[in-house]
Amino acid sequence: MSVSTHLRTLRVFLQTSPIISINISDERSNFLVLCWHIHKNILIMIHCAVLRVYVSLASAGNKFLSQSRSSTMYCKSTSHRSIATSSPSIFSSSQHENYPNSPRIRRRKESENTSGPSSSTTEDRHPIHKPQNIVQDRIVFQNAVNAFLDKVQKAVEPMKQYNSIFIITRDQSSSNDTGVRGQSLSIRLKPNVGSFILQADYDTCTLSLTTPMSGSFTYVLCYQTRQFIGIEDSHILEGMLVRDLIRTCHGLPAL
Repeated sequence: MSVSTHLRTLRVFLQTSPIISINISDERSNFLVLCWHIHKNILIMIHCAVLRVYVSLASAGNKFLSQSRSSTMYCKSTSHRSIATSSPSIFSSSQHENYPNSPRIRRRKESENTSGPSSSTTEDRHPIHKPQNIVQDRIVFQNAVNAFLDKVQKAVEPMKQYNSIFIITRDQSSSNDTGVRGQSLSIRLKPNVGSFILQADYDTCTLSLTTPMSGSFTYVLCYQTRQFIGIEDSHILEGMLVRDLIRTCHGLPAL
């Protein structure tokens, strides 16, 4: 609504009011316009003040809510820590009946039931697979040993160029100085490192491996897989040989 409309409305109100009877002339219109502007400015100032108060109250409320949330989270975290540190454990021995399947109680029961490495719990957890169906035929064993040593010799031959001392010796005779009947293969390294020795025994149908890293192991020939496996835990000879070679020498055997 424009100012002139307000002035006209005001004139009509003042002229027709039963209490106030004032003749409004055109000379006083400037005064009425001034009064109207003053009234409008006062209303604007009041509205701005109300808005400022509302904004300040809203910001104060948001700040209070954020502080209350942070204090609530801090109280919760401190209460959890105090419960975990100062209160008795929920998995105590007096409460086994309430939590029979908790991991801590299961571990405690296993430790109580385990008396040594030869107990049934340890054997079930880490079963040791003894080799079965071992080749006892000497001719079959000799052929397998010959093929395996040929394979190893061919696989480690390229490693000579990466090692300063890497001497491969193959003894294909049926007996040696120690009285063991069987061929052998040795890899001599630096004096401070040692040697790898593969020695076959035709009488017992076994093949032994000696490494500077792991020591000595004895292997037999598996009938199903035709691989040499450890007599104690059935680990594969090739894996042990490759592991110790790459940890002791430079290069990688092509096995």
